[in-house]
Amino acid sequence: MSAFAHAHKRKDLGLQTWRQSGEGGRKWPVERKLPSAAFFNRATRKQLVPLSALQAEKPGSLVSVRGVRGERQQKPEQTVRSLVLAQLLRVEDKGAYAALATGAPSSESRPTDTLSAQDRRDVTRLVSEILRWKRKLDHIIDGLNGDYHRRGASKDGRRGKLPKPFDSRVRQILRMGAYELYFAQKPAYVVNEYVNLAKGIGNARKAAGLINSLLRKVTMYVEEEYSTEDFLAMERAELVEVLGNRHSHPNWLIDRWLTRFGLEDCLDLLEYNNARPRYCLRTNPCHGLDTEEMKRKAEAAGVEFSETSYLEDFIVIEKGLQKVFSAGLMQDRLCSVQDISAGLVVDLMDPKAGEEVLDVCAAPGGKFYYAAARMNYEGKLVALDASRNRMRALENGIRRFPDSLVTETHSVAFEAWSAENEGVLFDKVLVDAPCSGTGVLAKRADLRWRREAEDLQELTEIQSRLLNHAKNHVKVGGILCYSTCSIEEEENSGRIMAFLRENPEFEVEEMPGTLDVKKDGFLQTFPHQHKIDGAFAARLVKRK
Repeated sequence: MSAFAHAHKRKDLGLQTWRQSGEGGRKWPVERKLPSAAFFNRATRKQLVPLSALQAEKPGSLVSVRGVRGERQQKPEQTVRSLVLAQLLRVEDKGAYAALATGAPSSESRPTDTLSAQDRRDVTRLVSEILRWKRKLDHIIDGLNGDYHRRGASKDGRRGKLPKPFDSRVRQILRMGAYELYFAQKPAYVVNEYVNLAKGIGNARKAAGLINSLLRKVTMYVEEEYSTEDFLAMERAELVEVLGNRHSHPNWLIDRWLTRFGLEDCLDLLEYNNARPRYCLRTNPCHGLDTEEMKRKAEAAGVEFSETSYLEDFIVIEKGLQKVFSAGLMQDRLCSVQDISAGLVVDLMDPKAGEEVLDVCAAPGGKFYYAAARMNYEGKLVALDASRNRMRALENGIRRFPDSLVTETHSVAFEAWSAENEGVLFDKVLVDAPCSGTGVLAKRADLRWRREAEDLQELTEIQSRLLNHAKNHVKVGGILCYSTCSIEEEENSGRIMAFLRENPEFEVEEMPGTLDVKKDGFLQTFPHQHKIDGAFAARLVKRK
């Protein structure tokens, strides 16, 4: 078959002519988009290029109706949905953290400069919510997809064709559409938006029909209702699976919490973790704003807030967090967004003016800054953290500290610092240890999917090592304060009791007062009970 005949047979070559490959080289058929004066082939319904139209072409060039090969094609305009898709793929396929993914688009994505501030907030919110609910979304999608394939079973009883795993982009598009249709209750025309989104993506284009079919089924999906009696009648494995699908949590956490809290409290905790997160605000006095003035400015900005009985210098934002930023309360670090539970840890440590305090895992600095304020910016604060990037964030916040407070920052692992600073003692040492983070799942939507039950063993070993190094830097009569943002006993009271058995020179100094966050002498908050982040802290005094 001649080259021309072969090209004429190909379905994707509609516009035929010749190009010459170099000087005197072989001739090949060429596609070409034509001006209106081009010839028209009535048989093939396609335009043909006259040879004269290519006389100005360089030898070896290839022109196509799809664009000049080798030229960079113009990217489609960035939208909220396309950016959400890009960020979800970063989290799922590349392991990015949700907070970082939404804040810094990948190189494959166009920057969000062209989006409005509201659009950027929508991107952050959608990414967070889709990650939070991804198990339930998958349960809905896979159930509907399975129904489609089961209907394909033959009449003789043979099983229908098993559905193939979705391509990663297709999976994310389905999750996004299902979230908007089921949770956000968007109208059915949203289906078309996601079909068009899929058509613009190579791997997802072929699945546009399936996406259309499944998302239209989502618009009619109704979740099965269960009563408490239904739950109690279930076998344990079935109950864990049902609760995991309904409340979008991993099975291992649900199984643990059912054992520890019982069904009712477990359900309350699952619901809290999926509710809109609550944020708290406190002032940074060194920047010239006291608590009362912070409240007046927040009220004048239209921020709805409530005061708390736990700490006088904190307020709880009920509505209007964005107005806090608009009012300039976050400008120059006048105020900080910090949960009350973190403030209670510093309150338990009780740093005082003139003391020397070591913060072992300090970055990004929330407890460090609050400790400085509680010390009235007098004394010495030393911050350690293994991450240089996180330490830079902390250092940015201490530039306006008064000279009366001496600060040191070291980007180094605590174990290495401890070995090099043997005999350096402090009045108080804070070990805010790495942990599972099960007390902050409401605010960190992707964290529940990053933890496994096996992680607890590794984490408790790290926590024990940190405590064993920290004890060497506490003065006699000084305080060792250990804290986590976990609600798991192995990481909390279990670590402290094991430490005390091996170090009898330390004793628990019980949390004073009658607050309901006091448990067995320790600070312990639970999200579903106290409506703040889950946290634990123990205050240990060195007697000898």
